[in-house]
Amino acid sequence: MPELVLPHLERQPITLLREPVEVRGPGEPAGPAELSGRLFLGGPLAVPLGPGDLDDDGRMFLAAEAGAFDYRLTHLALTVTGDDDAPFASVTLGVALTCDDGEAVAWSMAPDRVTDTAQLTDRFRFGPQLSLLGVEASLGSVERTRVRQGSEPLVEALRPLRADPAWIIRRGRHTPVAGAYRFVMVVRSPAGAAVRTGITVTARVRRRRLFGYRTGEPVTVDLG
Repeated sequence: MPELVLPHLERQPITLLREPVEVRGPGEPAGPAELSGRLFLGGPLAVPLGPGDLDDDGRMFLAAEAGAFDYRLTHLALTVTGDDDAPFASVTLGVALTCDDGEAVAWSMAPDRVTDTAQLTDRFRFGPQLSLLGVEASLGSVERTRVRQGSEPLVEALRPLRADPAWIIRRGRHTPVAGAYRFVMVVRSPAGAAVRTGITVTARVRRRRLFGYRTGEPVTVDLG
């Protein structure tokens, strides 16, 4: 199956507000009330999937689902600016899916689980039954230094097959939470139903202790 063509996504700055309950370390000064200029959200942008987008296996699956479910390939991006004085311990990109009839769910998500910097990719393809797979770069084309992190994932998809999926990006032993991240998701919804998304971003920032931040209001977008 050919690789997916990822569309350009306009980024918008996201301002996070400090959570009222500190994560830990009582008795120390609170962190800044706002966190701005360090997170930029791209998308979501949804494209309905049709037979022309898929190989033979994908077309057969889509034909079997026709009249019961619609599938949309949904693109998201997050650009994170690092800061040695206040590094991110983690950043979570959450998606709330709603529709006017029945339930919309994240049928498949990519990246799924990344434990090695060489697996960090913006290249994806379809697998069986519209599953999403990352495409690792060949050895000769890998420009970043490969760092193994063990079993603790750097990026992990959370709550697939539900209406509240998310991705979490974690700081590794040698890998900061910084740079540009691409995410793709196939959204399944009842045929003909309009789907809406609410995007939230939460973060844990270390300033001698951990502080929690989150978006004040979800970024809502109609997927069609």
